[in-house]
Amino acid sequence: MSISLIIFACANDDKKKINTNPTIEARDLNGFKIAYYNNDSIKEYFDYYKREDSLVTRKQKIFQAEIDKKSLELQNFVQRKEQEARSGLLSQNEIALVSKKHSKWSLILCSISKLRVQN
Repeated sequence: MSISLIIFACANDDKKKINTNPTIEARDLNGFKIAYYNNDSIKEYFDYYKREDSLVTRKQKIFQAEIDKKSLELQNFVQRKEQEARSGLLSQNEIALVSKKHSKWSLILCSISKLRVQN
């Protein structure tokens, strides 16, 4: 009786296998090949990406330093002209020109800052 239970228990092992393979639809791509890469693997294993990324980063740092320099020059210019205006060394016409120049450069620097934030 115990042998028949063991045989019955082993014979009743009818587990249904579930297909875990993904269904892939075949398409004609006319010779095109599709490659898939994780973003992490591109940054880690592709030398071209590494070179270009370092080049762009270097250019970005140079550009940022130039923007910071221009911004500091503008601040110094405005402070110097405000002191001259308080001392009475500037005419009304010169004050208007300084104000116009300040507005123009402030607008340019603000636009560049917004572009940098968006990218």
